[in-house]
Amino acid sequence: MKKILFLVICSMFFALVACDNNEAVPGSSEQVGSVESDDASRITTTLTVSGMNCQRCVTVINAELSALSGVISVEINLRSGVLVVEHEPGVSVEEIRDILALEGFEVF
Repeated sequence: MKKILFLVICSMFFALVACDNNEAVPGSSEQVGSVESDDASRITTTLTVSGMNCQRCVTVINAELSALSGVISVEINLRSGVLVVEHEPGVSVEEIRDILALEGFEVF
């Protein structure tokens, strides 16, 4: 019984530690909520995302957006909540917002 209790406590501790890891992922200092285009084939969209609490959140967002056809790169700053997506013109900001909303994140 003590062994089971110990394992439960350890797993809860490690789950809390993982969600408190506010390590920043390379981000951008661009204006939040902006959409910029350097040329006709690439658009940079910068959004603020609420609800990101840990590195797992970053991993989920990165995986979901990277799987979207036309997304070139995804950068997330966990501390500031800033998401920068470089994508082709065929990817809309609404598609990005919808994916984030489906994963439980709020976008500003």
